[in-house]
Amino acid sequence: MIRAVVVFAAVVVGVLAIGATAFAAKPQQPLATVDCGTDGSFQVKTNPGNGNFTPAKIVGGGVLIPVAFSNQHGTFTDPEGNTFTQDEPDVSHNAPANKYLMSCHYTASFTDPSGGSGMFEGDVIAFEVPPR
Repeated sequence: MIRAVVVFAAVVVGVLAIGATAFAAKPQQPLATVDCGTDGSFQVKTNPGNGNFTPAKIVGGGVLIPVAFSNQHGTFTDPEGNTFTQDEPDVSHNAPANKYLMSCHYTASFTDPSGGSGMFEGDVIAFEVPPR
């Protein structure tokens, strides 16, 4: 019922993608909090539909680009109180050699039009692209 993405999906949040049953035909992606320890914390938003490595837009400017996700976990509770959980497999791809990689933890919560609610979280390795 839930599919956590990266993303933060992320995104990254990023993200992360949430199963179609959690949203109506035009999904609204929740803001995710990304805590990168000494590298800072960010509020990010992703656009749905670009897979596991969708860049996450940093609220206030810039972008986080994910290169690996791990420890991804999501839960969804429907209006009747039934709770569903799902763990996603770790995923990664090559990172550009000239980027500073940050190790972060992301969390996001959401509600859907039917009255259900959910959350997802996990760890992400990402690099930041500052605003232009």
